Amino acid sequence: MIAFKNSDSEEEKPLKALEKLQKILDTLLDEDYDSGEDTLENSNLSELIELVYFNLFLDQNDKITISVKKNQNNSLTIKILDIE
Repeated sequence: MIAFKNSDSEEEKPLKALEKLQKILDTLLDEDYDSGEDTLENSNLSELIELVYFNLFLDQNDKITISVKKNQNNSLTIKILDIE
């Protein structure tokens, strides 16, 4: 039998998930947010709601134009087209 060592220990798995979540939050909360086209892959409804809430209410923008595509695995691809 051949066994392969998994380089991710049980303690590192939550840290990697936390780093991924932090990257998403940094993108959503970035004060120097460019209104160019950005895409969030493998998102969910909660992230969509947060994106709209942060951009319209906390950042005091008046308009956000987004495109949402449902993927086969029921995740969402959110494309930010414009923020004013």
